[in-house]
Amino acid sequence: MLITMIVPLQEDANYRQLFDEAYASEDRAEEIYEAMKEEKVHTALAMAYFATIEMIMADNAIAPWNKLSYFNRGSDRLNEAVEAAKENVEIRYLRFACQTKAPDFLGYDDYIEEDKAFLMQAFNEMKDADLKQRVQRIMKISKHITEEERKLFL
Repeated sequence: MLITMIVPLQEDANYRQLFDEAYASEDRAEEIYEAMKEEKVHTALAMAYFATIEMIMADNAIAPWNKLSYFNRGSDRLNEAVEAAKENVEIRYLRFACQTKAPDFLGYDDYIEEDKAFLMQAFNEMKDADLKQRVQRIMKISKHITEEERKLFL
């Protein structure tokens, strides 16, 4: 069994890798969530990734009240992160991805159009190739993007 070190929530933490690991494995999601919960969050980006991991925990929870609790805390934190850093493309990408993947009955869709417009405007100026690829991937599959808008991300 490979034991992966948990990266503390610091400016240089590899949040994307932790997110990918949490998304891929329920057990790993819980490990990362518990480790991140113990850290002091210092940046809006750290808060945004913690929020997305919390929302992944909602997906993995069995009891409906646990699912809703994780989801609500995560969505509140993610919205706070956006408020703290409105011009951060990565945080806007995370919120757009979470909103578009959330079940409709949860009603977490207030910012889809705003985040979509922000990401569409920022896309061509993005210097971070990995982030640009992540934005492109979510935009290509999103049901909230028109065929005309989708052409921007091809």
